[in-house]
Amino acid sequence: MPSAITLGSPPAASTYSTGVRSSVSLQAQLQRYQKQLSDCVNCASAKTSQGKADIEAISERISQIKRAIEQTEKPSAAPGTPNPQTTHGLIDVYA
Repeated sequence: MPSAITLGSPPAASTYSTGVRSSVSLQAQLQRYQKQLSDCVNCASAKTSQGKADIEAISERISQIKRAIEQTEKPSAAPGTPNPQTTHGLIDVYA
C-alpha cells in the first residue's frame, strides 16, 4: 500500500452547464476509489494504524460519492407530480 493515499478533491470538477454533477463522472470516481480500497484492504499494511486510517478515509469517500450519485439520479419533482419531460405533451383531461 502506498504510504500516502491521495483522495483528491470532492467530485465537483465535472459539471454540466446546469451545475449538476455528471453521474458518469461520479461512477468513474466510484470505481477508482473502490479499486483503491480493494488494494488497501488486500495489502500487507492493512492492519497497521496508517493502513486502517487509509481504509476508513477511502470508505468515507466512497460513501460521499454514492450519496452524490443518488442526488444526481433523484427526480427533482415531488413524488406524484408529473414530470413535464416524461408526459410527452399529453394533457390530463381528468384534472
